[in-house]
Amino acid sequence: MESKPTDILYKIALSRLEGIGSVLFKILITRLGSAQEVFQTPLSKLSKIPGIGPQLSQSLKQKTDALLEAEKILKYCNKNRIRVLEPSEYPLLLKQIYDAPPLLYTKGLGSLQEHKTLAVVGTRKASAYGKSILNELIENLTDVQIISGLAYGIDIAAHKAALQHQKSTVAVLANGLHTVYPSVHKKVADQIQENGLLVSEQPPFLPLHPNQFIARNRIIAGLAQAVLIVESKHKGGSMVTAEMANHYNREVFAVPGDLHKPLSEGPLQLIHDHKAQIYLHPKQLSEIMLWTQEVAPRPKWENESERSLIEIIANYREIGIDELSWRTEIPLNQLASHLLELEFKGVVKQLPGKKFSLA
Repeated sequence: MESKPTDILYKIALSRLEGIGSVLFKILITRLGSAQEVFQTPLSKLSKIPGIGPQLSQSLKQKTDALLEAEKILKYCNKNRIRVLEPSEYPLLLKQIYDAPPLLYTKGLGSLQEHKTLAVVGTRKASAYGKSILNELIENLTDVQIISGLAYGIDIAAHKAALQHQKSTVAVLANGLHTVYPSVHKKVADQIQENGLLVSEQPPFLPLHPNQFIARNRIIAGLAQAVLIVESKHKGGSMVTAEMANHYNREVFAVPGDLHKPLSEGPLQLIHDHKAQIYLHPKQLSEIMLWTQEVAPRPKWENESERSLIEIIANYREIGIDELSWRTEIPLNQLASHLLELEFKGVVKQLPGKKFSLA
């Protein structure tokens, strides 16, 4: 093992400790400054951090094993051209969700777009009607990245339509990128990598668990500006994704269908409950999302850190300094200096409880 493991190695190791989910991962790094510092801090001090109990303290005792596992994962990633993304490299939309993944593993020649991103989800038993609606939509979108989960039915139909019409597409997998699930979609997965990405928060070698599918859905919703539900029963993974998208303040669209068909139940219920807009045609969706307009150029702030701060603060009525530190990956001491400078400029204002908002 290297004498000075890289920061990413420590982050992989921290993410592999039992009981360290995305939220606690964020808390630990924000409080201590780095993943490496988490491993080097005495358990007596760690136990005083909110959320760290006896069980997690016990998990942290396994740091040597975690680092060995992380080394194996990183070696595999380097050999197989799998890139490990940190939150600072995520698109802004994904950074904003409170349970953003600690790390993302990606494979492919494409990139995650900041703008014009549409998630498409639906039943695993897609009808000819659903597929035709989907194909018409994707064919008539311009520069929109299609995000889905590589599952049977609507998911794989969305990826295939994107490939057919030469649109960038991102497949978010529940399993690690050492394999493709379901295996029958490996050919499509290979094609996606030519101008798009395979994405997973799970490291290679991790066995597939049913809970990972629901966790995967939050990433699909988090990456997208809008989510389209194409055929679904009133319960299922697609409906969970729609709920997550609403929770993340994303636009949700639903394709209406035959009142007598079970696969129309989900979309029609979402429309009835005002949790989704009715999808009518490609132009309507593009106009609602303002995708028919040119994207305004971003202001050239003197400092990249300040620009990132302003973008994130602008998406919240108010946000705490710890949360800002996590989302920007700026250490607290440096962050305080940036915020003070922005206060002097009249851009942000401090609120009680170490919270900030735009001035």
